[in-house]
Amino acid sequence: MLHWLHRHLQRPAVLSRLGEVTSKSANRRKWRTLPPSALVVDDDPDVAPLVMAALEPYSVSCEAVPDGATALARLRAQRYDLIILDLAMHGLSGF
Repeated sequence: MLHWLHRHLQRPAVLSRLGEVTSKSANRRKWRTLPPSALVVDDDPDVAPLVMAALEPYSVSCEAVPDGATALARLRAQRYDLIILDLAMHGLSGF
């Protein structure tokens, strides 16, 4: 799975988009010096660590949650630059 993620994540595109996101965030909050942040939402306990490992080379600070309800609670408490969302979860899905 990790090989698939690395193969399908196009490094230049990811770095370019993260640069855009972080520069927009920095423009909105000039004091921001933290790395880009991501929320990984997946009910499969094996997937989130793989996604987080795939983002590690890009210096993305990741947090993983196991379901949509927990993700909504985290989103109310904190802003993220990137959300990776499993669309087919039990309960509150990504749709």
